[in-house]
Amino acid sequence: MRYYIRMNKRASVLVLRMLVVTVLALIIFIPTCAKASSLFRLSAQAEENFLQFTKMINTVNDKEAGFKDNMVFIQDEGTYVYPLTDKSRGLTVSKNGVTVPFTHSSKCETKTCYCICKEYEDEDNRKCSNLQCELTPGVSYTATTGKLIDRGKKGIFQSVLPRRQNVRVIKCKEGMEYCKGAKKGDISIIFEHLDNLGEYDAVKQKSK
Repeated sequence: MRYYIRMNKRASVLVLRMLVVTVLALIIFIPTCAKASSLFRLSAQAEENFLQFTKMINTVNDKEAGFKDNMVFIQDEGTYVYPLTDKSRGLTVSKNGVTVPFTHSSKCETKTCYCICKEYEDEDNRKCSNLQCELTPGVSYTATTGKLIDRGKKGIFQSVLPRRQNVRVIKCKEGMEYCKGAKKGDISIIFEHLDNLGEYDAVKQKSK
């Protein structure tokens, strides 16, 4: 009987130890998984789409003024994109309590690029910790349409931007819509949802 009681005590101790180890493992494992998942915030689909988008910009820029093209732009939540030029390099956008610095990779130190921030640590101050920039050499973006496109949880626009929206890339010439104030050959990029919000109203009418 004593042996039986002793065995029960040992079994109880073993079970208790196993429970403690399991709980500790979960405490460590769950945050680690959450952190690991944030490292892959940009899906493979959105990453490939971004490359197609920058390729389209370069293709349109190689055409004659007046050429335009469009595609469906896919952007994951918790990312933002922006054009990087001599004027926007080092720029910081602050709106609705959110600050977004336009950082850049070394290859864009003196060249025009389009960048996507795949990861940032803080919703209010979105200094990018995982940045991808693609060269758009020779592209002159119009000042009024080269906008930050943000899909943070705390958005800087009037409404949350959709994951998918149509985007148009236009090589401006005189008289074209979305080219008011632009020089011939400048590139206008028009995101459909922002257009619906009135973000491009200043240049939407045809130039004269």
